[in-house]
Amino acid sequence: MKDKTFLYIVPRIFGSEYIERFNLTFKKNEVFSSPEVIGNYLDPEISKLVPEGKFSIGYEPFGDAKKDSSNEFTVTIESMIEIYNSFNDTNAKKSGLIFFPSYIVRKK
Repeated sequence: MKDKTFLYIVPRIFGSEYIERFNLTFKKNEVFSSPEVIGNYLDPEISKLVPEGKFSIGYEPFGDAKKDSSNEFTVTIESMIEIYNSFNDTNAKKSGLIFFPSYIVRKK
């Protein structure tokens, strides 16, 4: 005879990830002379905190960077939640933190 009070639990095959976006503003100088140079500098630093393919570095002169003065560049980072607090660089000023709604991903 089966126990009618037994609850069978099905393992979850889905999870959710939260994405955040924020800006890093760098003063233009000999080291940080272009958005491309800044991206090349940031890529290995962020890779220490977030797996490859789980972040992006962008520069859009008509987006958030349109407020750049003649002596700075603003790049945008999109990544998994918590990188904003984990990433600290004395060369950049952080701003513009935005959280995106979660999305569902299938677990492997």
